[in-house]
Amino acid sequence: MRGDFRRYVVSFSKDPDALAMWNYYSKGNRYEGMNIGIDIGSMKGFLDSALNFDGSVKVQTAKVIYREEEQISIIEKAILDLKEHYEPRYESSVGYCIGTLLSNLKLECFEHEKEVRLFVDILDKPQSKPTVKYRTNAGFLIPYIELGFGKNSIRSIMLGPSLDGVRQKRAQEEVAREMMERYGYQVAVESSKIPVRY
Repeated sequence: MRGDFRRYVVSFSKDPDALAMWNYYSKGNRYEGMNIGIDIGSMKGFLDSALNFDGSVKVQTAKVIYREEEQISIIEKAILDLKEHYEPRYESSVGYCIGTLLSNLKLECFEHEKEVRLFVDILDKPQSKPTVKYRTNAGFLIPYIELGFGKNSIRSIMLGPSLDGVRQKRAQEEVAREMMERYGYQVAVESSKIPVRY
């Protein structure tokens, strides 16, 4: 949390069809599910226009940096910039900037995730507070908020690698296309290209 703002973060991957990601996030052990292709710029624009009418919400995106040399270069530049422009009255902002910067650095072994993060900072005042909900994951209670993101933000659907054979894939793609059109979405639909063996 920075000052009077509470931060919520959601992560996306730039790789639409990575076996490791299907393995991490799909249901069960059969790579079941769908990968939803998001236009993050469109989503950010929608959230900015829908939420930020009174300055109580700040929305930003950041690509996660994995390579150590690039991380060191970014940290050095940020520290020199902060040193040059530092004023004591902005001390809480300095901590916030450093925290944000460090949260976007990750070990190289996670580079296959190709992660992009969306940050939503919400003013922690009674009149601007959204309804906070809770879920559990690996024994942790995680607070979250529900936000709409505009139908134009969804660009594609990819069906999981568990489908077998060309005919089955084509039939399921048609059903998915029909389902999306019924709800007012015009999206590309395809199946994962990953060959899965059990």
